[in-house]
Amino acid sequence: MPAGHSPSIRGRQLIAELKRLRETAQLTQEQVAESLDWHQTKVFRIETGRTAPHPNDVRLMVELYGVTEPGRRDGLVQLAKDARKRGWWYAYRDVVPHQYEIYIGLR
Repeated sequence: MPAGHSPSIRGRQLIAELKRLRETAQLTQEQVAESLDWHQTKVFRIETGRTAPHPNDVRLMVELYGVTEPGRRDGLVQLAKDARKRGWWYAYRDVVPHQYEIYIGLR
């Protein structure tokens, strides 16, 4: 799974893949939360991009979803790590309004 150039793109790739894997495993967000002993909203927030998943959370999710190929699991965990990195624009956060960060991150 090739990663994009910014944490925003990587985060979106990760979110889409986690949601796809959950749906392929035929699990609801509620079932995932119950199985992992999380609050229901945690899975919702991860899948909507409101919360960046911690790499450990991604490990638990892909295990639950039945991802057995080590390279694929490791790739998703690495994608979670990469998505948590700050973009180049972070140094300019005092002059770039927050609502524009998503557009800058798409570059």
